[in-house]
Amino acid sequence: MTTDHGYPAVSMYIAGEWCQGGTGRTAPIVNPATEEVIGDVPLATTADLDRALDAADEGFRTWWDTPVARRTEILHAAADLLTERAFAVGRIMTLEQGKPLAEATGEARRVADTLRWHADDARRAYGRIIPSAPGTLLSVRR
Repeated sequence: MTTDHGYPAVSMYIAGEWCQGGTGRTAPIVNPATEEVIGDVPLATTADLDRALDAADEGFRTWWDTPVARRTEILHAAADLLTERAFAVGRIMTLEQGKPLAEATGEARRVADTLRWHADDARRAYGRIIPSAPGTLLSVRR
């Protein structure tokens, strides 16, 4: 769903559901180039934030238990979607921020590349070196 300005309708995503917040109150989204209101963003209540924190905690535990190969697949799929939608994301960023379209589209593509980099880097998490006493080196290997 989009507004008359081509700006997508904004909702909060909490615990797997799109919602408008406990009170239904919103704040305007203003295009800085035209000072025109292009949409509304829902305002969260304390209860909304508590639900989001609980969901994030559960999500973290689920992600932690997900094998690294599966996490890598998920992050690569997200990067592919972002690359595919870079122009649309860039257009939204331009409406929100007044940023030039080419710069905004490039930023979306760089984020996709960063997702790929970190997804692949997770496969190289062999351990760490821990600073210790002089002349002593401790290492942790997985």
